Amino acid sequence: MIGVPDPHLEKWLVADEDILKGIFRLKGDKEVPYSKMSPKSQIRALKEELPLPQPSLFEVYISLANKLRLEVVQGICKDFARFQEDLIRVSKKVRNL
Repeated sequence: MIGVPDPHLEKWLVADEDILKGIFRLKGDKEVPYSKMSPKSQIRALKEELPLPQPSLFEVYISLANKLRLEVVQGICKDFARFQEDLIRVSKKVRNL
């Protein structure tokens, strides 16, 4: 079992600003709001600004994960690249059992 320490998952989900802006309907040329907050708090705050009916927090996480561009996150978050390598290595070991 591979664990993902908090707040890495959220950090990886907000790393790609283009995806973040698209999901939260932010203008392309403006800075993403709440960037000084923890990634988890930032996602919550951005969700609260979406028009009604708002998606659930779970739906927001799913949207972010579905649109995640691995190559962008790898370039920004070195811990993501390390996690990805570990996941591939462990998956290969499990497959060979």
